[in-house]
Amino acid sequence: MKIQAAQQMAQSPQTTPAASFGGELGKDAFLKILLAQMRNQDPLKPADSTAMIAQLAQFSSLEQMQNLNNKIDQLLGVQLLGELSGLVGQVVTFSGENDEVLQGTVQSLIWNGNRSQLRVNDTLVPIGRLLEVKGGQPRA
Repeated sequence: MKIQAAQQMAQSPQTTPAASFGGELGKDAFLKILLAQMRNQDPLKPADSTAMIAQLAQFSSLEQMQNLNNKIDQLLGVQLLGELSGLVGQVVTFSGENDEVLQGTVQSLIWNGNRSQLRVNDTLVPIGRLLEVKGGQPRA
């Protein structure tokens, strides 16, 4: 009977919150699958313990890589913030709304990760529009 229940579970489409975002399985989904395998295994043919240990080791390794990626992303964000804050007071050349080339002094940085902006001559300029960074005073 347990085998039939396991087959029905396998055949019925189930989605987990982790799987619905981009098709990736999260920690909880992986552990649920592992527990379901253990609960519904055939008592006459139990699962290979070395295979389960290998799966757990792979899962642990994957989790550590994800944690490392998160830390690297945080580090890159802090590095970008430091570099961009060094632009305050600098003269920059940037492309305007109509692709005209403009120049001015950076007054401040509005930090918003990848969508950060510089305030140049009281105008908000996305980082992607910067063309050149200079020192000194803007040309008159």
